[in-house]
Amino acid sequence: MSDIVQAPQPSLLTPPQVESAHLRLEEILERAFESNHSHIQIAGTSSALPLGFLLASSHSRSINHLPHLVIVADDKKAQEFKDIIEFFDPSRRCIVNLSFDVSPYSGLYSQPRVIGSRLGFIHAAQGARAGDIFITSLPALTQQTLPFQVFNSLSQTLKPGDDLPSSFAEILSSLGYKAAPLVEDCGQFAIRGGIVDIFSPSAPQPVRIELFGDQIESLRFFDPLTQRSGKETSVCHLIPAQEVLYTDSEYEKTVQRLRKDLADRSIHTPDSEQLIRS
Repeated sequence: MSDIVQAPQPSLLTPPQVESAHLRLEEILERAFESNHSHIQIAGTSSALPLGFLLASSHSRSINHLPHLVIVADDKKAQEFKDIIEFFDPSRRCIVNLSFDVSPYSGLYSQPRVIGSRLGFIHAAQGARAGDIFITSLPALTQQTLPFQVFNSLSQTLKPGDDLPSSFAEILSSLGYKAAPLVEDCGQFAIRGGIVDIFSPSAPQPVRIELFGDQIESLRFFDPLTQRSGKETSVCHLIPAQEVLYTDSEYEKTVQRLRKDLADRSIHTPDSEQLIRS
């Protein structure tokens, strides 16, 4: 079933009328939810402002006690909608999913910021809370990423008191992190004696791990521009930093699929073996 709700034109309303229209719209939506309507259309405006105001300022249990997924046309509109939400409620948790900024056939890699947003989106969706607003463009939503089971199996949490293995650098590399002298961008890590800096896509800032021997003594966020430590945190969510991970098992599966594909195409054996080696 579906309802069509006529939204008052925002440009024609004074501030008290806006608040009144907002409350009326909430009441209409509450009744629609109570009637188990699964599809509700809101008509009357093409602006994102009313929806942003409704989601950021709603007192409705049906609206405010659920996470929300907002789908827009492109990445620019996704960022604009996030700005609208943060204007009305700066404390609201908004997570944006960006689309790949390069073609997969270009031979180029997406920016770390883009990959980080996509993996951070998956991580946040895994623990979605009431009132969270997830914003994605349609292209970003349809582009494939790591299977959730793989993402989940490769994710871990680090807490004070945990021991870091001696092979921690190799573990980070296997998750797609890149070693750097200074951690300035998402997906980088640096190890300097008893300090390990990691910029996981799970957080907007990198984390500085201070060690006592091999044991984690403290975790603090730090500013990647100034490199200064800031607020302490009780946990670091370490998630994959790349959407394609080149593990030994994946190489083996890829070679098997490629070999079968080449055999089906009747390609000359020396040529196919050269492709496989490449």
